[in-house]
Amino acid sequence: MVEGGLAAPETKYEGPDMMELVDQLENFEGEDVEELNQILRNVGKCCEADPTERDMFGDCDGFDHLKPLLLKLPGCHGAWCEMIPALVSKHVINQCSIRDDDESATVHFRKTGPDSFDAIKETDQEAPVHVPMVKILFEYVKEKVNALHDKPPTCAIPFDALRAVTVQNDANKRAITTLGGLDLLLRAASSCLPKDPEAEQASAKVLTSVIMAFGSLCKDDDPRQPSCVPTAVENRDGVGKSDFPELRRICRRAIELYGEHEHVGQKCCDVVFPLLKDTSNHHLKIGDLVRKDKMLQTAVYLCKFWNERGGEVGVKSTLAFIRHIAMVDVPKGTTISRDMVGEDMKEYLANDCEFLKIFFRILKVNMNGSERVTEQCFGLLSNMVLRKEHIALNFVHQYELIDNCRLALFKFGTKSPIIIKTVLQVLLNIGQIEECCKLMEDDVIYAKAREVFEHAEAEFKGSGNEKWRDAYDKCKRFLTAQREEVGAEVLGKHR
Repeated sequence: MVEGGLAAPETKYEGPDMMELVDQLENFEGEDVEELNQILRNVGKCCEADPTERDMFGDCDGFDHLKPLLLKLPGCHGAWCEMIPALVSKHVINQCSIRDDDESATVHFRKTGPDSFDAIKETDQEAPVHVPMVKILFEYVKEKVNALHDKPPTCAIPFDALRAVTVQNDANKRAITTLGGLDLLLRAASSCLPKDPEAEQASAKVLTSVIMAFGSLCKDDDPRQPSCVPTAVENRDGVGKSDFPELRRICRRAIELYGEHEHVGQKCCDVVFPLLKDTSNHHLKIGDLVRKDKMLQTAVYLCKFWNERGGEVGVKSTLAFIRHIAMVDVPKGTTISRDMVGEDMKEYLANDCEFLKIFFRILKVNMNGSERVTEQCFGLLSNMVLRKEHIALNFVHQYELIDNCRLALFKFGTKSPIIIKTVLQVLLNIGQIEECCKLMEDDVIYAKAREVFEHAEAEFKGSGNEKWRDAYDKCKRFLTAQREEVGAEVLGKHR
């Protein structure tokens, strides 16, 4: 893999370098669409072969030279979409150039139809209109979706391009959403999986591309921490109000068709379950997923299925969804009734002995294997034992929960801050149970936690490593809650 999540090309690119390709765009004349398409495809291949060339395209004013051609020759939009993922995916500057291209570089043109633009001469008296490239892209995808007439799409390229523009870029998510991206992509996803089970269905590749593009608009993944409410948060709240039943149907049908598929099953799980997790942000929505759609049972089954076949991606994605579901319980001492919440998901999972045996086997195996699966395992455990003393004690006595936490502290204490954070959250949640506190002391949990704290403090405060911030905070909270931090004897156990 190369930067931006792009797959390395099968053959080495031997065409023109980026500067020459930008010159070709600048000097392009005439209306030979095929010639322009070849230039655009070469730009994409050049970026795949050497991701640093993506900087060169923007530095050499490639976007300014490209935009007039897109407006003049709509026939090149397909090749442009092929090029976009290689050029802009997870590249902040290029993503911004797609959205906020230079208005001064805009050619004079007028809108001649509901979804089309034609270049006009400088002498025309009509005022020029500025249309960002992101709108040109959206209108192209919209045209393709409208042309489906409720039939399944057969090409993933337009949806891959739309996702590449929005992934990890909140401003682009907002731009696409403002144009109507959520409704458009949901309509495309519905076309992929018609309600009539006998009707033609989309291929797994096209279906996952559409769902990933939709999911990108609902995923709060911009690392720049915007000060305002992220667009993705607003989007998934909006989806939950009116479109959630249709989204549930699409996701359920996708899993039914491809969840166990030998080649695309894990990919399907890794696309569908995270989207459901992001959009089911209320206990009533989770209740619908569990009671009406049986998605918790499906996730548990697929977790077992992919674990038996060594499918790390399938196990990780299903565990993340189960972890999300396991937050729903009926807290004591509140006015929330069981009828409002529905079934207590923690109790449901805790009573599934077969799942628990497989789950703890997955945990032990992956402590010597996948860190991503290990983190999801401890995250699920922390949710299940929260406010559930009887579940915590059952896990301690039957499944050696504290021993597993101790092993994780020794194994990952200086290596994986994300695992350490979830392990310490488990210990925090069971730390109010007197029997567990005694067992933690006997298992030298406190002594090892102090060592981990010293390392996290050195990484975060000493070296400024932000990855250790959460582990540092969680470790400090755990030791302080148990009155076991360094210097506790001096400060007083009951301060």
